[in-house]
Amino acid sequence: MMIPLANAVAEERLSAHSVEFEKISQECHFQFQQSQQSEGAQQANSSAKVDTIFDACMSARGWSSPKGNPSQAMLDDIQELIKASIVKMKASQEATCVDPTLKLYYERSSCLGDQITFEQLTDSSKITPAQKEVLIKQRAAVAVHQKEGIEFSRQVGGVMGGNIADLMETLLTPQNDQNNLDLYSGKITWGEYNQVRKSIATKFRETIKNLEQVDPIKPSPF
Repeated sequence: MMIPLANAVAEERLSAHSVEFEKISQECHFQFQQSQQSEGAQQANSSAKVDTIFDACMSARGWSSPKGNPSQAMLDDIQELIKASIVKMKASQEATCVDPTLKLYYERSSCLGDQITFEQLTDSSKITPAQKEVLIKQRAAVAVHQKEGIEFSRQVGGVMGGNIADLMETLLTPQNDQNNLDLYSGKITWGEYNQVRKSIATKFRETIKNLEQVDPIKPSPF
């Protein structure tokens, strides 16, 4: 998928988190239903206690819960909203990649950091004045997508989504900013720029995988 790395990762993780959110919500829903059955009609009539049980269950797993009895219809609505938001962000990102006003950039580099070609990695040319103007526009567009992805990840991604958003802000963005500055200032060639960009993408994905392996929400099998 030809979209900027940060947003590709966000979409990847948000899709996974939406599935995880639905699973955990259903588990918590089942938990307070079991509590209702065990404690009888009195529990069934106590909406405050139901909220407490469900909220505690969701919070223990690192998620914020919807208020009140989370019916299947409510869970379905949440999923549809998440999916619709992802589709909208993806469409916006893909539009940037094929924007004709940014052609001078995407002729020299790919949309996704880990899809850079061998030819792009060995490009010995340096940025031209016309390409500099396009680079400024391209970075502004990517910054908007990254901000949307970070905010969305924090809102619906649970603990892991927050951790990934932090990494995007403190690791991915500064590294990419420095690489783009080096290209813009003429310190490096397009090939060197693409090599660094690909390396940043690879290391970021590895960091995400390491986070998943130590996710405190999921107990280790060892």
